[in-house]
Amino acid sequence: MNKKITNLVFVNIILSIGILGYLMFGQQGTTSTQGDFMNSLKTNLQAHEEFQGSGWEYPRVTMLTSGILTTAKQNNLEFYNTAKDGDYLLEFTGASVIYNYNDDEIINIRAFETVPQDLLLKLIAHEGLENYANQQPNIIEITSQNLENLKQQINGIDETQIGNYIVSYQDLVLLYDYMQDTVLDSIRFEAVPQDLLLKLTAHDEMQAYKEVDPFNMVIVKQDNLQALQQQIGGLDETHIGAFIISYPDNRVVMYDYVNDAILVNNVLQPVPSEVQEEAPTQPNE
Repeated sequence: MNKKITNLVFVNIILSIGILGYLMFGQQGTTSTQGDFMNSLKTNLQAHEEFQGSGWEYPRVTMLTSGILTTAKQNNLEFYNTAKDGDYLLEFTGASVIYNYNDDEIINIRAFETVPQDLLLKLIAHEGLENYANQQPNIIEITSQNLENLKQQINGIDETQIGNYIVSYQDLVLLYDYMQDTVLDSIRFEAVPQDLLLKLTAHDEMQAYKEVDPFNMVIVKQDNLQALQQQIGGLDETHIGAFIISYPDNRVVMYDYVNDAILVNNVLQPVPSEVQEEAPTQPNE
């Protein structure tokens, strides 16, 4: 495993796990409550200057918890510095927004960098990457603005890497020099079984998701178990090998592929009212 980008991958996984932890075990609500919230969110945000004159799309919504914010602070993710417990992370196609619903205040906005249109075409032309042609990765450009944060997370990153890209697929992360068309570094994860989603969506409760691509998948492993345990109550070594799968509509599933068993299947229904603490849901025995 290449050490240069391992730290960045670990940081991204931990932050994702924090969000997944809330999605999985957060407060539940009714469908009508969710609809009212999303419609109110649209009305509120479109009144802000930042959203005027642009088309509207409903974002993926995550309520930020103290655990998520602590992880972000520990890893020097400045985007979350002014966020508070109970604020919402709104993920749009072109930007992420931290929003205080109760005060109708936009706390922070991060617009995504525009990447060259042919970046992925050039990348997958490299030998061994042909099978990634139909996959959409997460892409981060290394810039002078995010360099200091990345240097804290990635061994060996310095000013010479500005302009390069970190391209993250489900099982592969690449450090790519677009200008020179060179893959500088890579790290490969365990491959997800090809029939995992086929088996999962064969369950009656998941059949509606046969044509839906997951938003994210995380494998519970020995080397990330301790970090996961800090976010998910009741998780132990018996859950190693299970998959945590999140969908765009905020459904999160914990699935035991070997035994073809769904351990957790929840949907976060965000509510604008003040959240009261509840005991976390435990994974099914």
